[in-house]
Amino acid sequence: MLLQPHFEDAAQYEAFEYGFQCTVANRTWYQQYNAVANADTSLVLTGTGDVLEPEDGLIGIGSGGNYALSAAKALIDRDDMDAEAIARKAMEIAAEICVYTNGNLTIESVDE
Repeated sequence: MLLQPHFEDAAQYEAFEYGFQCTVANRTWYQQYNAVANADTSLVLTGTGDVLEPEDGLIGIGSGGNYALSAAKALIDRDDMDAEAIARKAMEIAAEICVYTNGNLTIESVDE
């Protein structure tokens, strides 16, 4: 699912406005978790209208989310990995541990 059309303008707003825009867009995705982020803020849209901001900016959702989140927390301090490399490695580790998580990834990013 491409979220860029919903959040391209919201990324320019302050954190409160960004969260508000996510809440409005979130109403269309009932019972579905989504992870969205811009350069400053990472948010989880719960699908029931809640918008959650993790303390450390890292997000893990889905059946292997806790495994991927744990792996990302372990890798976040590495200087030789960018955000995409950390996400790919974290998902690879989660897929090895969780039988409900596969290693097929689609990563979409927006250039600054």
